[in-house]
Amino acid sequence: MKYKIFILLFTIFFNQHAIAQTEIKLDCRLDITLSFISGRVEKESKNVIIVVTQDSDYLSIYPYESRLAPVNNIRNSDTITIQNLSNNNKWELKTKINTNSYIMYITTSIDMNNGLLDYYSNFDKGGILTNAHGYCQKIDTSKKKF
Repeated sequence: MKYKIFILLFTIFFNQHAIAQTEIKLDCRLDITLSFISGRVEKESKNVIIVVTQDSDYLSIYPYESRLAPVNNIRNSDTITIQNLSNNNKWELKTKINTNSYIMYITTSIDMNNGLLDYYSNFDKGGILTNAHGYCQKIDTSKKKF
């Protein structure tokens, strides 16, 4: 009997958590600039799909573009710091990640009022500095937020 109650309570909690989670898909027109330690610079303008997933405790900003790193506010063994600076008007995450060979800094900010996206990533030992800037529009306009 206790096992059935546990399963029932777990199912209710999981379903409430899943229902409260919001996923918003954005189509963003971005100007992406890659600056290499050699001095070479690459620039490209392109559309990028970005998925923002959010609930009361969780935020993820996932760009479907290999040059832009996804960010979320879940700490793992590689995480040095996470700052969730989001409010009612913007999503913003700043992370510092440690790998065995370098430290990576990532900042992603999306203004929910006008769709402005700013992205920045850099490595502590040089490498590639990535900047992206542009505007996003919701793909699914039936979602109320943004």
